[in-house]
Amino acid sequence: MIQNHIKKEYNFVKNPGSISKLANQIRNIEACPVQLVENYIKRISIADSSVNAWVSVDAQGALETAECLKKEASKGIIRGPLHGIPIGIKDIIDVAGWPTKCNSPTRSNIAPANADAEIVSILKSKGAIIIGKCHTTEFAYFNPSPACNPHNIKHTPGGSSSGPAAAVAS
Repeated sequence: MIQNHIKKEYNFVKNPGSISKLANQIRNIEACPVQLVENYIKRISIADSSVNAWVSVDAQGALETAECLKKEASKGIIRGPLHGIPIGIKDIIDVAGWPTKCNSPTRSNIAPANADAEIVSILKSKGAIIIGKCHTTEFAYFNPSPACNPHNIKHTPGGSSSGPAAAVAS
């Protein structure tokens, strides 16, 4: 009985669906990138106050991109296999217009990046929607991130990908 209470109180896990299935549904106009982003933003707002996977989320920017990708899909224009799929970027990777803080106090006031890292450019060219940046250990190596394991928030997801792992799991 106690385990069930703990599980309900601390388990923030929810299955968002298969990326390939969601992308196929968007391609076939059976799903909408705008609704997908709205659902993810809602899920983040529910779970992240406890899970703390995200450094920052750009709901407005993600919704604007989703609207553009929705219009493209309705015209049969598909940028690639991630068309309309929201993703998070680990906060050691530059995204134009966003600071890359690397979970370090030495970078707490860093200016936003002037350009996307190559991987971000590639993801965007394939139709991905950057919804936000996820926590990492300091410089992806040192001190732990503030992210919590969504299966039990009293535990860490561990490692440099702790924020992305917690984001995906929740």
